[in-house]
Amino acid sequence: MKLQQDKKSGLKYLFNPGNPDHATVIMLHGYGANAQDLYSISELKFIKDLDLNWIFLDGPMAPPEVAAFGGKGWFEVDISHFQTLIQQGRFKEYYSREPENIEKLNDKIATFIESMRLEMKDIFIGGFSQGAMVATDFLYSKKLKPKGLIHLSGTVIRQNLWMSGSLDGTPIFHSHGKHDPVLPVQGAHHFKSISKSKKHHLEVFPGGHEIPIEVLLKLKDFLNTN
Repeated sequence: MKLQQDKKSGLKYLFNPGNPDHATVIMLHGYGANAQDLYSISELKFIKDLDLNWIFLDGPMAPPEVAAFGGKGWFEVDISHFQTLIQQGRFKEYYSREPENIEKLNDKIATFIESMRLEMKDIFIGGFSQGAMVATDFLYSKKLKPKGLIHLSGTVIRQNLWMSGSLDGTPIFHSHGKHDPVLPVQGAHHFKSISKSKKHHLEVFPGGHEIPIEVLLKLKDFLNTN
């Protein structure tokens, strides 16, 4: 399992191939993790039986607080400010967050998809936590309609852009822990309220900042029916 690098976008990735005629799932990891973090999902037997093609992107940033452990990120996080918002019950202020490099990042992802000769109608794109936010923002920013969006334990950023846009017609698999201590579940409900997609399914499970097996089983069904 070795990272490859796309020359056009500069993004590194892991590839787990399936049937070339089947859909491709592009996944973005959470802050402080890396491309290997979600790879095991594609190796689960009930997922592998779908014979999909999986791409796990590696965040282009190596924040100093996580770099020593091989951690990567998609955009910078002011952890102390973030924790203050949660502690003071002001988390909804985070919805207006405008990451400094987000449009360049969206351009990189678009270039990567073009370089891999993939069409949006054949792609499921998504991620976990910060990766879910970036994947979702990418669709809003570029006004794209993929085969489906996978939003696992993320939240809303760039609220004005998301509310002025629409994911109407896009199947969305969305999960969030009811007791998530990192990203409050209220953000999940807010995203569902603004997505404008009638195919948006929010699965709230009795857990924290994680992807439990029951969510993965439902993700399998989502991938199999869309």
